[in-house]
Amino acid sequence: LLTSVENDQVTITNQNLIVDSGTLSVATANDLDAITEGTVTAEIATDSTVDSLATLEGTNAYTITISSLDLVGSTAEELIRIDNATTETVNATAIFNIEGTYDQITSLYNSSGVSDLGDENINIIGELSVIEANTLDALTEGTITGSISASEIVSSLIELTGNNDYGITISEQDALSSSVSDLNTINGKTIGFVNLTNVESVTSSISDLQ
Repeated sequence: LLTSVENDQVTITNQNLIVDSGTLSVATANDLDAITEGTVTAEIATDSTVDSLATLEGTNAYTITISSLDLVGSTAEELIRIDNATTETVNATAIFNIEGTYDQITSLYNSSGVSDLGDENINIIGELSVIEANTLDALTEGTITGSISASEIVSSLIELTGNNDYGITISEQDALSSSVSDLNTINGKTIGFVNLTNVESVTSSISDLQ
């Protein structure tokens, strides 16, 4: 078909194109998208990488399964682009690790256009509030890696859910009012590092020190 269009043997304007056998490379899918204002219905080759899939043009009815080659290294931004490229549901079963900002991650997980997310490790770009961290914790059974905003105070930090890989710095506001009990609780909320540089004194009970 593409050759016929190129040789002016066939004219395509706004026809819907259905590929009912075989799969398309991303390059071929983009070539078909370029010749019609209609919808292209096809399956994209399963060995297509996320980097390649993110370059799909237009919005068509593509069946897309993320390759196991992209087990790690995918970004939420790329997956959102792939989601936007098709009206069909993107199968993301193979994804094990995702990186992105809070807004990108929540947008991806809240999309009805991407399936089989919920047990991935998530690497967050930028700082998180406690509310944001807890929102992310509810989205996945995997581990969230990120930094909690230094403006969060101890009474808020103890409300962190799950056990993730957060970098946490105790605020200067809690320099003189932190309890050993609360600091132990915060430490138990992360496998990451809790920075106590700003803490000048703590209160405790005998049991907290044992």
